[in-house]
Amino acid sequence: MTAPESKIFAYHLGIVVRDREAACARYSELLGVPEWHYSEVERPGVPVNPKTAGGYGKLHIAFGRVPGMTFELIQPEGQIAHKVYLDEHGEGVQHIGVWTPDVQAAVREAVAKGCRVTHAALNQDVATVALTPDSPADAIIPFLGNLAYVNPGMGGFEIEFIAAANPERHRDMFTEITDEAIPLPPWYQPK
Repeated sequence: MTAPESKIFAYHLGIVVRDREAACARYSELLGVPEWHYSEVERPGVPVNPKTAGGYGKLHIAFGRVPGMTFELIQPEGQIAHKVYLDEHGEGVQHIGVWTPDVQAAVREAVAKGCRVTHAALNQDVATVALTPDSPADAIIPFLGNLAYVNPGMGGFEIEFIAAANPERHRDMFTEITDEAIPLPPWYQPK
């Protein structure tokens, strides 16, 4: 595990799909997902990932919950990690999302254990440095924002670390989100 067990909390299964609306209807039919929460997220590709460097993408996202599990359905477009996954593997579980109090620490530990950073939200300070596909992971870690993906090198999916220092910021991307749809980690204390 890349973070102490008490400081990591399951968030969702991230499933890449070709058609968000069709996938929502199918999961509702099969698993009884009562409602979906939608968002459109634009994000640049990560400079240290040669498949997304210099690119830009849009994610059409839907969150839905059944007892004990949250699904994130993602219809990607553009030059972004989720689209690379869809093109190379087809539809399926692309990542497991987990809350962590410190994204940089979790990613640093995962990289030390052999993982590779594939996608991330970078903070504003990244404009002050030049990152390329040849840049080592330790060059990007100080610029990680509220989320980062790492490839563990096995299992066919990635791990998404999401900052729980301010989970409301992440949840604000979605309309009418409730704790039942996106549960917060038990150790999180609102400010």
